[in-house]
Amino acid sequence: DNALLADLLQLSEMGVRLALDDFGTGYSSLGYLKKLPFDKIKIDKSFVEGIGSDPQSAAIVCAVTSLARSLDIDTTAEGIETEAQAKLLTAAGCTLGQGYHFGRPLPSCDLVTAAVAPISLPAAETDSAAEEVKLPRRAPRRKAAA
Repeated sequence: DNALLADLLQLSEMGVRLALDDFGTGYSSLGYLKKLPFDKIKIDKSFVEGIGSDPQSAAIVCAVTSLARSLDIDTTAEGIETEAQAKLLTAAGCTLGQGYHFGRPLPSCDLVTAAVAPISLPAAETDSAAEEVKLPRRAPRRKAAA
């Protein structure tokens, strides 16, 4: 829908950051990454849960983080419950995480007194020979793809 695309582009130009939630499930298509001005991909917790035991989940997480890096889009892993998951996600290139490992949900009345901010995943352990190369930032997307 062209009207929706125009609205999202206008919001993006105003500085509103847009996230594609539950990536890899339901209606979160690769086509949206091409057409819409997303700043973040949220990796569905169904892939995070199996990252340490299911090779397919690990492969999907690695593919999504690699794709996001290529498009200069941040990634958030949903449903992180253990330190081991956080470390594996960091090693896979995921930039942010959310889940019980970092803290439990709060009632809305407690949010007034609590400072809540995104928590970055712990730094990946790397050796000097395998350091990650920082890709140049992409130019802001302003036009819809045909």
